Amino acid sequence: MTPNIFSLRARTLLLTTALTLTLYSCGKPAATAETQASAATNPVAASERVAASDDETAAPAESPHANDTLTTTARPNDGPSQTKQNTTGRRITDGYYAMGGTGQGLEVRGDQYRYYDEGGEHEWQPTSQLTAINPGHVFDGENYWCHSDNVPEGGGICTANGWQAHSSVGKLSSDELSLGGVESGAREAEVIAALGQPDQIDRTSPFSARFTYRGLSVSFYEDAALNLRSVSSSYCTPSGICPGMDVSEVERIYGAPLVDPRADADYWQYTNTEVACTMELEVTNETVDAIAIICQI
Repeated sequence: MTPNIFSLRARTLLLTTALTLTLYSCGKPAATAETQASAATNPVAASERVAASDDETAAPAESPHANDTLTTTARPNDGPSQTKQNTTGRRITDGYYAMGGTGQGLEVRGDQYRYYDEGGEHEWQPTSQLTAINPGHVFDGENYWCHSDNVPEGGGICTANGWQAHSSVGKLSSDELSLGGVESGAREAEVIAALGQPDQIDRTSPFSARFTYRGLSVSFYEDAALNLRSVSSSYCTPSGICPGMDVSEVERIYGAPLVDPRADADYWQYTNTEVACTMELEVTNETVDAIAIICQI
């Protein structure tokens, strides 16, 4: 792993949040005769540029395509050999890969790959260090990389499930807005019927109350559960996301989140605008510490 640029999962998600909120748009340029003719003399890589043929029997490109935003060093004369292999025995498609929302990229040629960024290109390494998930989708042990040929229109982020469009980042179905079987909007009597009498009841006003169970709290306003918070694996989401899980499982099920970094932790957020509710996961050290469902009055 090349130092300094590859502890990027959290940073990628943060950048994706910023790009999403500012309606960032990153279209995929079409290959032209001009770019093909200039490729041999302008070896500058792009994180979301088509740079190799989809035909898995085609020979690898002789040099990267041009990029308007990244400046890299020239490709060495003694490029990698063309033997096709990796740890899974599945051939990894030649070309350029990106995470989306960052200036970093990954290039595969034959049986070797290398990273590149704003500072230039890094050393070639064997593709045996990569895991091929699907054609055009690899994992380097820390980050997911997707082939630049397949970038969604308008840009996207590479996740455990492949490319995800910016427009769908941080979105959640209303079916997921419950914890331990308690749905947002549930009445006090419904919560007691589902979980039994709470360990503690706090009534802070004639209109609000809070039920506390071991590992779960439910806050009501006008007899409707608006806020739920779980810190226990006994109270999970309908899809089975629980406190204590690795965030990679969250991303696999819900896709890329919006991320709100705070002093104590990162907060992964998935929203449902139809019912004005947000699922918020408190994350430290790549682990879910708590899950909250927060709904507007």
